Amino acid sequence: MSIEFKSIVWSANPFVIQSHTDSVLSMLVQDLAVGSLPAATARLDFINPMREWAALWDTEAGAFVDRPWSDIPGPTVLEAFCKPVGPRFKFSFASNHELGLLRWGFGADGFNVTRAGA
Repeated sequence: MSIEFKSIVWSANPFVIQSHTDSVLSMLVQDLAVGSLPAATARLDFINPMREWAALWDTEAGAFVDRPWSDIPGPTVLEAFCKPVGPRFKFSFASNHELGLLRWGFGADGFNVTRAGA
């Protein structure tokens, strides 16, 4: 499905990282609304993921503190952003975590969305 990332409506969506290789990072997301389509389970495939990062909000320090990538998943995505960086994209997510707000992301060449039953 060819869509713009900004057309995805995030609303505390439960998700799981299905696979993560050098060539693709696959995320299964529940109740994801894309454009005018009704919410459904969807798989997001991020092509050639790179430079993964994660940071947890530390209330006492008033700042984000770096965390290992293994702290993901969240279990939900509260919001997500995408911005072009040269020929690639930078994806950034906010998730609930047992210790607080977790921001995480990565760069990728692009992404594809496949809705359940498609």
